[in-house]
Amino acid sequence: MTVAMRHVATGVLLALVALASFSSGRTSAIQNCGAPGTPCWYESAPPTHVQLGAYSAFKVPYVNTMNTPSTEIAFMVVRNSTYETVEISTSTLQLGAAANGTAYTIVFGLGPGTYIATFFAYDPYYGQISNSEAASFTQ
Repeated sequence: MTVAMRHVATGVLLALVALASFSSGRTSAIQNCGAPGTPCWYESAPPTHVQLGAYSAFKVPYVNTMNTPSTEIAFMVVRNSTYETVEISTSTLQLGAAANGTAYTIVFGLGPGTYIATFFAYDPYYGQISNSEAASFTQ
């Protein structure tokens, strides 16, 4: 193992330890979001394709159903007409307990065509914490 590989391995290990310590206090909140099958976060309205300055984007409103604040990653996975993944865009959203907010995911670098975008909220420690929603759009 080279010195550079050891540095990378050490950095990854430290990041995992930090992530585990950051998320561990929310264990009960995430495990007890509501009735079985009820997501910790949900989309309060369908994703909307919007113009965000010079960029094409999606506006995705989320509600945090947990009784604790939560910072999560909102994902957008874009597929073309043959269902190949052509883009993944993320946005970080911090919501207080029982609060709502809006994530904006940028669409960038796609050629003309019709696409399907799938949206979901993701917790680095617990995985997907919302249902998936899809929207089609033309670029």
